[in-house]
Amino acid sequence: MGNWLFGLYFCHGGGYLIGYTSNRDLFWSFFPFISKSLWFVSDYLALIVLAPFINIMIQRRKIHKLLVIILSFFVCIMPTIYIFTDSWLDGISFFIYIYILMAYYKRYMIHRFKPNKYILLIGAFMMYVLLVLANQYLKGKGINCNGNNIASKMNQFLMDYKTLPNLFIALSIFYFFQNTHLGKIKAINIMASSALGVYIIHQTPAFYPVLWSNFVKCQDWCHSSHLFGYVILAVVCVYFGLSLVSLIYTIFVEKYWTSCKMYHLIEKKLGEVYKCFIDNENITHK
Repeated sequence: MGNWLFGLYFCHGGGYLIGYTSNRDLFWSFFPFISKSLWFVSDYLALIVLAPFINIMIQRRKIHKLLVIILSFFVCIMPTIYIFTDSWLDGISFFIYIYILMAYYKRYMIHRFKPNKYILLIGAFMMYVLLVLANQYLKGKGINCNGNNIASKMNQFLMDYKTLPNLFIALSIFYFFQNTHLGKIKAINIMASSALGVYIIHQTPAFYPVLWSNFVKCQDWCHSSHLFGYVILAVVCVYFGLSLVSLIYTIFVEKYWTSCKMYHLIEKKLGEVYKCFIDNENITHK
């Protein structure tokens, strides 16, 4: 919540002072949780709201397994076969599917499913490289990605996170790090804590034109022979720079907000609403 508020006010204030954004973008910067540009935040918050009710639905293994099968077909297999236009409903459906799938894995398969993590990671990396190379090869041959042809399918597998190739790549990376013990590295935890703030700032329409055009000046070097080096440098500088700003906000502002009476009142009221709904659902379920 703190990083969301930080991103919201930073984007609004920066866009207004520099005068680079439209009134429409400034307006929507106040509602990042319903903005298409910040689809991840919208879907993530919706999943948090729905999670207690999903937990009630998956209490029984047979129902849980049936939901995994049904959602696998509609959320992943169908988008792999056909090309769908992304919408908010697609995103939240995929988030719910991943939540239910991971819950099933942790409850019933974590001690039975033990493939070699290195083989899975290498397989995921090779699949991604092959998709990139195939996509670039077809483009080089002048094959248009529009329409229902092999070029459009390769592009779809590369770009659409709901397709089975992307799902395999993501789950393989997840499995690898789940079974890799890195210990506690304070620097990584600090940087990771600001990741959501960085995402919100650089993706909000009220600020990203300012970031990429006024500060990074992508238009000045996008055709340079040193493009690859510029891209790496820009990504590193933007991430670490915005992480620093986010950490400053967290240290000096967020702790005061989370300790105020209004914050605790909102937290208490939401807890009461959830408790009421969940208790009623449990009684009905029994």
